[in-house]
Amino acid sequence: MKRTSIILMALFYSLSLLTAQKVERGPYTLETISDGIYQIQDYNSERGRGTYTNEQGQVANNNCSDMYLITGKSKALLIDLSNNVRWADNAAESLKSLIGEYARGRDLVITVTHSHGDHLGMLYAFSDDAKVNFWIPKADFPNQGSFLIEPNRDLCKKLDDNKFQYTYYETGEGHIWKNWRIYLTEFTPLLFK
Repeated sequence: MKRTSIILMALFYSLSLLTAQKVERGPYTLETISDGIYQIQDYNSERGRGTYTNEQGQVANNNCSDMYLITGKSKALLIDLSNNVRWADNAAESLKSLIGEYARGRDLVITVTHSHGDHLGMLYAFSDDAKVNFWIPKADFPNQGSFLIEPNRDLCKKLDDNKFQYTYYETGEGHIWKNWRIYLTEFTPLLFK
């Protein structure tokens, strides 16, 4: 199973290199992986990923975060919400515009893989969008104690307070492929309803 996962990941990555088409929007770069499948990272040509030279000529680091947009017939799934991009004034508008353009009017569902800042940073970009539905695992690391469970519950409270629609799903054993298989089997049918 582990070997198969590694082979699939290598194949997926290799295909993405062959078919990649890059589009920049504000602080984001979108790469087409395949028809209807996109990777979005919080970097651009002015502020690259990893180590770069800033405006003052100093070496700095942009620790990029990945988001993935997968489009179905009537719905689009955005996986994760990047870092909170503070280095660009237009981050929220750029992200919404980019997602809107590539989701092409489909209902948008957002899922976060776990409650860390590099996966939830741009949540505020969608806080006023009543059309967005969230699908969130209750606890990504249940054996790690409440310091990881409580942020998920806090996020759900914020979503409730702002009247977001979402599905809250809890699994055991942490951040493992077995759980993502469960998430995909539960979630994928919702994309194609």
